Amino acid sequence: MDNSDDNLHEEAKNAAGSDDIREKVRSITLKALSERKLDSENITSVIKSVIEGVTEGLGESSEKLKPQLKESMSGIDDALSKSAIAAKLATEEAMGRAGQFAENDLKKAMEDFKGLESSFIETINTVAHSSGDLASNALNEIAEHLKNSGTESGKEAMNAVNSLSQSLLNAGKGTVEEIASATQSAGGQFASIASGILSGMAEAISSSNKPKS
Repeated sequence: MDNSDDNLHEEAKNAAGSDDIREKVRSITLKALSERKLDSENITSVIKSVIEGVTEGLGESSEKLKPQLKESMSGIDDALSKSAIAAKLATEEAMGRAGQFAENDLKKAMEDFKGLESSFIETINTVAHSSGDLASNALNEIAEHLKNSGTESGKEAMNAVNSLSQSLLNAGKGTVEEIASATQSAGGQFASIASGILSGMAEAISSSNKPKS
């Protein structure tokens, strides 16, 4: 765990037990995602640190353990939904400058968001495996529920994937390989653009949550 993950873990830990834990976890997760390149590795790292932090902060004896973990997972789901929306918006920008995106960049973006929901659920299970009995049971139950019912972030992620796929087809500019052939050195630009869009969303949400003077 690097310093940024350590700090994120502590922020999430400190949020545990608060009445507005869903909003706090959403804000913490959204901010962390917006500060990194928006790809599967960073997304998994962020949500793992947040889940671990909240779980540790609540402790095994907390009466609020299960409901707070449930609210926390909802907050993470909210943040992941925003990340998927950012990816969809980045798709629109990408189509305006398609030649600047490398083949692997575009393919990776699609694969990352196809697996967003499963990665989220798998990470909950991973943290559950290393947690105490009560937290482990609660997290596994939440993960099973999300697997059966689906997540909002999963729906938004598929919208992003479908948008990217359809835009490429409708643009009349050929396959992903043809679009990217001119510049193979632009890897990571899509994720960076999506991260920039997400940063704007995070700032807007943060501003709207501040008490008016």
